Amino acid sequence: MTTRIAPRSASRLLIFSLPRTGSSSLLKILNCHPRIVCGFEPLNPSTRLGRKFRFAIRDEAALERALAEVWKLYNGIKHVWNCNGLPFEHDGARLNHHLLEVAGARVLFLRRRNILRRIVSGEISRQSGQWSSDVLARRKIRRSNFEPIDIGGVQNQLERESAAIETYRESMIHARIPFFDLWYEDLFGEWDPVEGAEEKLDQIIEFLALPPFDARARARVRRLLDPLHGRVNSEASYERIPNIREVERLLGADDTGRLFS
Repeated sequence: MTTRIAPRSASRLLIFSLPRTGSSSLLKILNCHPRIVCGFEPLNPSTRLGRKFRFAIRDEAALERALAEVWKLYNGIKHVWNCNGLPFEHDGARLNHHLLEVAGARVLFLRRRNILRRIVSGEISRQSGQWSSDVLARRKIRRSNFEPIDIGGVQNQLERESAAIETYRESMIHARIPFFDLWYEDLFGEWDPVEGAEEKLDQIIEFLALPPFDARARARVRRLLDPLHGRVNSEASYERIPNIREVERLLGADDTGRLFS
């Protein structure tokens, strides 16, 4: 198998995303472009690529050394963070801020309007061990048994997430880091492809200062935008959680989202 090497002339990109926001599907879509070679969470020690690099990132200097190694092979990085400092074990929030500052990349700032669905989907992944976005993961989740969700823990995440997002956004504005506001709902639907998703991807490619997808790449992109390809969770999988209706009753809201239509 031939390994693609990142073109030296291409702009660097950083997918900076919360978990369960479609970042894996977005990586696959962007990698359809001949001038993008995006690595899957190389700074996360629990991923295959992270285990390959075996970075020990405990401070800013170690992070900068790791980035220098990653940029030798890739011109894109998918990086997933959360309010607890993921993927770093020590001073995670500080290191995630530093990553944005020193990456020298155009940032795709990816999150999800329906925060409650994002958090519950993350809990489903944690309990089932299925973090992929594909048909196999969907089948395994359908066969999984789930424990009740810690409602207090979900509420804590809801309260912290919006503030953390705004902090990162303000930091990028202050540092004049070029970033593109992007939402899961802009690209991915539950049953049908989202109207306008291809146009949104064209805007992303323009933001990255790259030529448009050619016809062959665009055909692959359309397949990846099909919910049958990448959708994992739905109302049916939420229903497998014993106390999910209580979660919806107590925490479902217009500003942070609801689980059921």
